[in-house]
Amino acid sequence: MDGKELKRIRRKLGYNLRDFSEKVKISKSTLSRYENDNVLLTEEKENEIKKALGQSLERAYELHVHFDYLRMTFFESSIRTVLEKVLCIPEKYFIREHSKKNNYEAKYSCGNIVVFDRVSDDSQGILLDLTGQGVYEFEQHLESMGMSFRDWLKKVLDPSWYSFRGYYSRLHSTRLDIAIDEMYDPINGNFDLYELKKRRDQDLISSNFRVYREQEKKFQQENAGLTLYHGARGGNLFVRFYEKRYELADKLGLSVDDVLEEYGVWNRYELEIGKEINEKIFADYINGVSLDDIAINLLLSKFEVFDERMNEHGNLERVFYDKWYEIFGSWKKVKINHKREEPSIEKNMRWIERQGAGVLKGIQVYLGKEEFNKWLNDVIDRAELSEKREKQLMFEKMIEQKGLNLV
Repeated sequence: MDGKELKRIRRKLGYNLRDFSEKVKISKSTLSRYENDNVLLTEEKENEIKKALGQSLERAYELHVHFDYLRMTFFESSIRTVLEKVLCIPEKYFIREHSKKNNYEAKYSCGNIVVFDRVSDDSQGILLDLTGQGVYEFEQHLESMGMSFRDWLKKVLDPSWYSFRGYYSRLHSTRLDIAIDEMYDPINGNFDLYELKKRRDQDLISSNFRVYREQEKKFQQENAGLTLYHGARGGNLFVRFYEKRYELADKLGLSVDDVLEEYGVWNRYELEIGKEINEKIFADYINGVSLDDIAINLLLSKFEVFDERMNEHGNLERVFYDKWYEIFGSWKKVKINHKREEPSIEKNMRWIERQGAGVLKGIQVYLGKEEFNKWLNDVIDRAELSEKREKQLMFEKMIEQKGLNLV
């Protein structure tokens, strides 16, 4: 925090220099020197000021941070070069389909790793389009080759790497999403997004966003599944806070309790980052800045959440809302989350265990074990796998066998 930021916070909270001095227990003259950058505001003093203003420096929540979407375009390249040289996945693992999405002509998919091409007009470039699950599957693939996602980004963003090999002339990323997942804590409890909504209604939130909207969905006849949107989609930064547990329960057809037990996610704080900002994000990340530092610094730089309390003189004063900052306060402890959805075959097995085991058991009791096994084997023999499904399973098996020896 510099002097300009300190002065802005003081004025935002409605303090003059004298009252602010009394509030934070620092002399008026010293505060003046801090605000005018005549004296360096140390991290220790900054933390003292924040604590006096009600901003928690300790966190009671476990957070998992991960990339949740990546869109990257490679220019003056070929589909085979992008698949096999850039992604290091042989073309045989991809299924090709006709697609008009994003004005392209062909879609190549290997599970959730998706690439778009337009043969008739190569000026549009070749688009890599990864959802959160796609990023996770690609990370698994890279790890099977002894490479991290950070290593891969550092390589493909380096002009000396791609220009020397002639793989592409340039690239850019128009979208990068980072998700901060607040994990379920049955002992200490979790943050209630309705408290954020309430403070928005009371004009106790300060942000750089001009656009705000909220949405509430019904879940099992109850008002649940609150989503708060800040900013405009397609801009430099679009932020979405939502009750992830309800979204997963609705998507997977499970109860909220089952979702919390299996996935453990309570709320998600999602950053959708446009081209102008994500260039700096990539630069910081490949130069060693941790993803949690990047995500939480960006989020907290765009939002300030306040509360109103009575001070010792009986006057109403504005302070930072401690419960909000408790989520991110001691964020040095944040974990990088590598647990996402399971590979498709494991997901199918878990679905059968959870949803179909009882039905199969009933059939077995009715038919007897011998007839049941004959019937089940006959059903399996008659089943057919699509080409897309076969290639997905081939790819998952390849990753399980520790990947490919590609350079």
